[in-house]
Amino acid sequence: MATNPSKGSSKSVVSSGEKKYVVQRGDSLWKIARKFPGVSAENLKVWNDISGTKLKPGMTLVIAN
Repeated sequence: MATNPSKGSSKSVVSSGEKKYVVQRGDSLWKIARKFPGVSAENLKVWNDISGTKLKPGMTLVIAN
């Protein structure tokens, strides 16, 4: 059911019908959103209660697609 959006490394995990994504160095909301069809950077901000655009490597984001 889950597809791996990256090349060779597993960054997304399916649990209880929602996906989680662990932020990697160099990621942005826009780059992450592009990995998941139908998801926008604004969706990510709302679903994860993010007010700005600052992400830190290791953060776990919920992808409520």
